[in-house]
Amino acid sequence: MKRFYKALILVIVLSLAFCALCLPVSAASASGQRGATVTVSTAVSGVMGINGTISVSGNAISNYTVSVTDAMSTGVDSFFTVTSVAPKTYVVTVKCTISNSANIGDTATITISGDKVYQDGTMGTFSETHTVKVAAATPVVTIDYSKISEQIKIANELNKNDYTSESWEAMLTALNEARANLKSTSQVRVDASTNKLKTAIASLVKIDRTKLLQAIDEAGKLFAKNDDTKAWKDFVDAVNTANEMITSNVQKDIDDAANALLSAVAALTEIVNRPAETVEVTKEVVVTKEVIKEVEVTKEVIKEVPVEVTVEVPTEPTEPFCNKSSHKVWLVLLIISAVINVAFIVLTVVYFLRKKNNHKDTTPLVNYSIEEDNK
Repeated sequence: MKRFYKALILVIVLSLAFCALCLPVSAASASGQRGATVTVSTAVSGVMGINGTISVSGNAISNYTVSVTDAMSTGVDSFFTVTSVAPKTYVVTVKCTISNSANIGDTATITISGDKVYQDGTMGTFSETHTVKVAAATPVVTIDYSKISEQIKIANELNKNDYTSESWEAMLTALNEARANLKSTSQVRVDASTNKLKTAIASLVKIDRTKLLQAIDEAGKLFAKNDDTKAWKDFVDAVNTANEMITSNVQKDIDDAANALLSAVAALTEIVNRPAETVEVTKEVVVTKEVIKEVEVTKEVIKEVPVEVTVEVPTEPTEPFCNKSSHKVWLVLLIISAVINVAFIVLTVVYFLRKKNNHKDTTPLVNYSIEEDNK
């Protein structure tokens, strides 16, 4: 029984080996447009050499050429290789030119077949069939860049200072994306970028500087009336801030500057139009009436003299020439400083005179002789 199984296994192995020697290599296919060159190839591995033929059927191919690894000779439809000293892989390559007169969908069958030699000298066969198909020409896609170019041109002509910073940044992002898609090969992507940029341009928010300009105009009317008060300083600061905000793209900052300037204008206007000004005007009116009255009296006196008389009414000043109280303080301080300096100089002179008198030698003279020391 064991012998039977062994014999059965041997038969199966030999059958598989025979099939492997005789089975063709798996088929392959290629396609190309009319006039194009396509390549098909067959590889035979683990052999010492091969030889065979090429057969072509169908009207899709106008001509072809054959090449093989380590070829000894090749013909139009045959090949023969050099026998190697060790098993290797041989590749048979057929380059086919698809016929210009072929119809789209036409095919050609290329069969590469032949014999192969193993290292132990045994022979085998190989065969592989390739199908070449005429493919349709790739349609030429034309991209329409006219609309996206138009939107980019519109965006380039816009002035950044006319719009809020938020809306301008959104438009700038869409603009950069549109510029990047000017070379895109996808019409869908180009159209999407065009619509996005168009929407961003339409969504731009213009800066409203009307209120600020009106405030600056109102402020300009007060420059001729200077008032040395905190209100005037606040007014000048508000004017400077308003001028700086002219180029701002933040609406809140613009509105805040306008409100601050209007408040400063109102405060300064109130100071300029205080009742004191009205009193001063009334005083001027009174003086004018007095002058007119005096002139009338004078005219009565000299009414018979046919000459024109000009009367000047002198007015005595009611305030000192210098109305700055700080000037009087400085004068007093100057006098005090001078007195202190004179006193300091006198004390210094007295001190040095007394010091000189104290250093006089008051030691009495004594008669002294060296001879007395020798006694």
